[in-house]
Amino acid sequence: GSEMCIRDSYVTLPEAGKLTIAMTAQMEKCEVSVYSTDEEELYSHTEDCNENTKRVVASYEVYLTAGTYYIKVMEATAVLNL
Repeated sequence: GSEMCIRDSYVTLPEAGKLTIAMTAQMEKCEVSVYSTDEEELYSHTEDCNENTKRVVASYEVYLTAGTYYIKVMEATAVLNL
């Protein structure tokens, strides 16, 4: 499938704690990943859209140590074979 990158952002935590990622997206399926600065994937979750609203509304809590992290939000599209 094709993947479209919606937004990449860096976040720096001065001390260990909880990072809350809250999002609303208008897409069928959304993949949220958190990477360390050396590109090691620390967290990943795929969320399906709500059938009624046609939106993805999600909130995640990720516990991390102090440091800089890279958050990647991608549209995960399913390929339909007919």
